[in-house]
This record gives sequence, structure tokens and C-alpha cells, in this order.
Amino acid sequence: MLGSLAASIAAGNVTILATTISSNDPLLSVLSREWAQYLDRDCNFLVPSFDLSEFDQGMVNQVVIYDGFPQSYQSILASPGSKFFNTRDGGFNIAIICEGHKSWPLITQQVQSMTDPHIPILDRLHAIFIREEDVEPFQQSMNHVLESTRTDRNSGNEHVVVLKSLLSEHVDVDLDSDLASATEQGRLLLVVVRSLERAVDALVALSSSIMQLALLGPEASKVYSFVSTWVPAKVMAIDFIYPIAITRESTEPTSAVVSPHTFSRQMFKASRRTQQLPDDTPSIRATYEGLVVPLKPEPRGERIGFFTQVEYLVKSVGATLGLITIGGIYYGIRRFR
Repeated sequence: MLGSLAASIAAGNVTILATTISSNDPLLSVLSREWAQYLDRDCNFLVPSFDLSEFDQGMVNQVVIYDGFPQSYQSILASPGSKFFNTRDGGFNIAIICEGHKSWPLITQQVQSMTDPHIPILDRLHAIFIREEDVEPFQQSMNHVLESTRTDRNSGNEHVVVLKSLLSEHVDVDLDSDLASATEQGRLLLVVVRSLERAVDALVALSSSIMQLALLGPEASKVYSFVSTWVPAKVMAIDFIYPIAITRESTEPTSAVVSPHTFSRQMFKASRRTQQLPDDTPSIRATYEGLVVPLKPEPRGERIGFFTQVEYLVKSVGATLGLITIGGIYYGIRRFR
């Protein structure tokens, strides 16, 4: 989603993102946090609402709408440059641990934070695809994190992992039922594969929708293009897991627990300020002038004065006459001989 937005901005288009959903929505919170790195000075970011009667499709290159009811946007969706993402249609949250030398404490910390029992089942991380040689170090690191969690917090935070092997190429696997069963029981499904291609094949064959696909590990950015081409995930994350569940302002012990390194309280508060954005383009640009580093103009050279031009002209004429003189002398010597 953000990739298509970045491509539109890179092409010099004027892109407007608008939504009528609350700023507490997970997708909107993610966009509010990530959009600054894609912002261009010719891009308008309007949130959380806009007037449909004042919307001029002829002046917009692309419109991306995040909402749960597409009926309100039929006139806009008729435009070829419009896209609609249904925020009510959920799906599984899946991660792939890629190749390379990995930081297992960081990965397991993210997995632990997104499989916390206080988070609603549908918002947790449901499955991880992992290579055969990475299963043992992952489980060791996960057990270490869980032991420290029980010691520090004195809570019964038990993450029951269900192993599913896809090592045999000839076994008929029903991954949909395994995912549904593990999710219903509140368990994390650990799918063991031989290669990234085998994991992608299994995800392509999955009939259930995928809400988020997170690529973890140092090689995540290298395989992003390949995976995003084949796997129809609504949200693609590189090297970290998006926090689907958002922490609320609550003192109850049952409030959602999200790892601070993936979603801090400062980021959550910053996403709420988008409701106060101005509606005119100059004010929007002025508001984000501190966030966007302006491009430095290319050097175009100094302006040449009149006498400098005369000097260049005299030098060029002198050089031309010198070449003509040398040519005449050479021609005369050859004629004399």
C-alpha cells in the first residue's frame, strides 16, 4: 500500500489520502506513523475526513480510501486512479523469518509482544514460516524470553507453539484448517519449510485472506519485491511487525500490551494530531516543512557580465584567426616546395 503511494509521488503526481474512519483504527495509525518518509512537497495528506461534494477527480492522480463501507464512495471508486481497502475484512497475521544472520532476541521480542494473551485473538500474530535450521535457535530464544517474562511480571503468559512441517514436497497440506484451529485455540502456528519459495507457495495456495505479512531478518528488504508480487497481503512489513492492536488509555490490567520498540505511546499520540491539519495546500506544506528536507536547487552557474562576454569574444576570435594563420602558413610552405 505504501509502495504504490511512494511510486505515485515519485512520478510527480499529486496524491491525496483521505479517510472517514477514526484515528484509533490500526491501519490509519500505521499510515500516520509511516507516511512522513514518503511525503513530497506536491502531496496532500488529508485526514481524517473530507467533503465529497468538493472532491474534483480531474485534479487528482490517485485516491486511496480506508474504510469499512465502500458504498459511500461509489462515485470516487469509479475513477481509474482510486483504490479501496476494507478495514473491516480481517485476515491472518503471518511472519516469514528470512535468511541471514539474525538477531534472535529482537525477533522473539516482537513475536512475544504480538502473541500476548491480552491482545484479542484476531489481532495477534497467528503463524510464522521458518526454515528448518532456524527452528532450534528460535525456540531457545523464545523460551528464554518467556522465562524472563514470567519472572519479571509474574504472569501466566504461556505461548503454546504448534509445529507444522512442510519439508516434504509431496504431502498434501491443508494449511487453512491448521491456521484456523491454532487461531481458535490461541496458539502460534510455526510452519517449518526448506526455503522461502516453499513458504511463498504455501501462502499463495492459502484460501484465507492475509491481513499482514511481516518479513523478518537481515534479508527481508531483498526478498520484499519477490514476496509482495506473489502473496496478496493487505499490509507488507519489512524487518518488524506492525502492531495490529493499539494500546488504549486504560489502567486495567487487561489492556493490550504492545512492545515499546514497535509502537510507542509517543507515536500513538502523534497520530491523533492529524485531526487538526489545515485544509489548504500552503498551510499543509508549512506545517510539515520541519519534517521534509527541501531539495537543494542544482547549481546553474553565475551570470556573466558584459565585459566578460567581450573578453570571451575577443579570445575566441583571436584563437580562430590564429588557427587560420597557422593553416595558411602550412599550406604556403607545401606550395613553395
